[in-house]
Formats: sequence, C-alpha cells, structure tokens
Amino acid sequence: MIENDIENNSCVFYFLIPTPFGISNRDFLCRMKTTERLAKPGAKAIHVKSCEHSGCPPIKKNVRAECVIGGYLFEKDKD
Repeated sequence: MIENDIENNSCVFYFLIPTPFGISNRDFLCRMKTTERLAKPGAKAIHVKSCEHSGCPPIKKNVRAECVIGGYLFEKDKD
C-alpha cells in the first residue's frame, strides 16, 4: 500500500505480476475507493482505476500496465 486515505475510503496500492523468462514483468499502480451509498442497503462497492503517484514511479525493467476501470459489488446473502 502506497497511500491510505481513511477519511475518503480510498487507497493507492501497487502490485507486480511476474512473467515468464524473456517477457518484462507487469506492474500496476491503482487507486481503490469503497462506497456504501448504494440502492441496496448493506451493499458495498469497490472501484479500481490506474493512477500515478510520486511515491511509486515506474521501474524501467517493468512494464506499467493499466487498469482502465474495474470493480466489485458485495451484497449480503439472504441466508
């Protein structure tokens, strides 16, 4: 985790995906934000998107991959 903003329910995180020999590793730098203000009570949504951060510049030997948009929706099971 590069940055954690508890007040705004968001964080910036970094992860690396190792690749086979001869292919550059892929790394990601993303901002994740959670929200509970949804139409369904008790549901939570997580939104993930690539970002830039001075605390984690690109590494020359890796390819900085991009997450255009991603997310998850969590709902309580009726049971």
